[in-house]
Amino acid sequence: MIMEAEKIEKRGVSKIFHPALKNEAVKLDAEEKSVFEEIQELNEKMDVMNDTVSQKILNIDFEKNIVDKLHKELQDYKDDLYFQLIKPLIMDLINMRERMRRAVKHSSKETDEKKVEMLESYVEEIETILENNNIEIYETKKEKDDYKVKKQRIVKQIKTSDEKLHGKICNILTNGYIYTEKNKIIFPEKVEVYVYKNN
Repeated sequence: MIMEAEKIEKRGVSKIFHPALKNEAVKLDAEEKSVFEEIQELNEKMDVMNDTVSQKILNIDFEKNIVDKLHKELQDYKDDLYFQLIKPLIMDLINMRERMRRAVKHSSKETDEKKVEMLESYVEEIETILENNNIEIYETKKEKDDYKVKKQRIVKQIKTSDEKLHGKICNILTNGYIYTEKNKIIFPEKVEVYVYKNN
């Protein structure tokens, strides 16, 4: 039988396969198919991973662009908010400056009394501007009051031989200013205070 098969193979026409070889071929086909399927599965997973990574990169770029845009918008808003907050004060100062310029132009024609009145009107105008911005002016009405640490700042000590005057106010040089929204002193009164010195 084997010899017959060899004869047929020699003639170039092989129609007879050994059963063991046929099983090996089937086994190889199955293994090749399994390896091919695994490679195909790996390729599919790689494609999915590539898509995921690409999507994440796009998302990161998108998020970065969004963050940059939001940061710029926030900065613009803060800049605009700051200007909107100080705008009334700026406008008051501009108007006051223009009135002062006009007054200076015509001051040579005015009497001394008129000039003093003009200066007083500017003081009042500044007070109004401060009030409009929640700044309250305070002043100690009389001298020889006790010096108050929180409301006043000593700029000069005046020697006295009278022990009763020690720590009392001698002169009030400036007003004090409070920010009323927070009840905070932003500019204390400047005062001169008596200091007792035993001669």
